Amino acid sequence: MKTELPKDQRRFTPVDISRLREVWPKISWMLDTVRYRCNEHWIPEDIYHQLSSGHCWLLLMVTRPDEIDGILVLQETSEWGKRALNCFVCYHKHPQLTIRNYWEDLVRMATSGGFDIIQMRGPRRNDAVLPVKHHCNIYEYEVRHG
Repeated sequence: MKTELPKDQRRFTPVDISRLREVWPKISWMLDTVRYRCNEHWIPEDIYHQLSSGHCWLLLMVTRPDEIDGILVLQETSEWGKRALNCFVCYHKHPQLTIRNYWEDLVRMATSGGFDIIQMRGPRRNDAVLPVKHHCNIYEYEVRHG
């Protein structure tokens, strides 16, 4: 399995609120997968509500027309006075092709949106040996403007 996709084969496709019902049956299983793997306390319907009320944005990861390979749910947060573009949910059918392949596009979005940092979190690979039910790392990237 390749771990890099050519730039012309990948793109984010934003989903307008008016298309959410149409796309939902194709992506809700991806949210369930993330919820299960990361021991999240939300349910897919919580994400649907956040998306439909405009509190976060849905981007589809697409490599071929009419085929959704993954999703990215973004939300704006504030961390110590800095505007953060928080990657709230990220899923790709092929884990080795996740955010790394879309990083340049994400940085471009954060820069054009005037965000100070990109923030994401993820479960640690060694969670099973930790004496906690759920633990995650927080990753931040400082966006350079100009």
